[in-house]
Amino acid sequence: MYHEFPQEVDFEKKYKVKFGLGRAIRALKSINNSFDNFETYLPNRQNYRVTAKRDIRVEVAEKSVDFAPIDKFDETQIENEGIVDFRISLRYSYLNEKYDRIPIKGDVYLLRVEIKKGILTLYLVRIDGLERTAIDAVAVLIKSAIEKSR
Repeated sequence: MYHEFPQEVDFEKKYKVKFGLGRAIRALKSINNSFDNFETYLPNRQNYRVTAKRDIRVEVAEKSVDFAPIDKFDETQIENEGIVDFRISLRYSYLNEKYDRIPIKGDVYLLRVEIKKGILTLYLVRIDGLERTAIDAVAVLIKSAIEKSR
């Protein structure tokens, strides 16, 4: 657990499940270093829409004070029930008229995954960014990754 996880969360949702924390961690590993495209506005031009690339990075809480890359985390060492905290960084960029990749300010979310007595609870908090990706869209991304993983 991350020691600075806020008491007030922006998103909380419970799901009934028949699996343990290991599957949730494998699902988050599967979306780490992935990307997709979405439409957004440029910050300096209100009505100028661009198709931007969204890179997803997932880190896991390490020793309650920092985050480490999730690839180095061994989910076989974790129990079926408990709490694990993650930091999800969404980085955005788009191609300008000259096909140069231009970065846009990203979003950073803290995620707490708790499984207790067959109930999966997702807690999400936005800690940085302009929320180009809505918090409920991040939750849907996580939930669908968990459903796809085995």
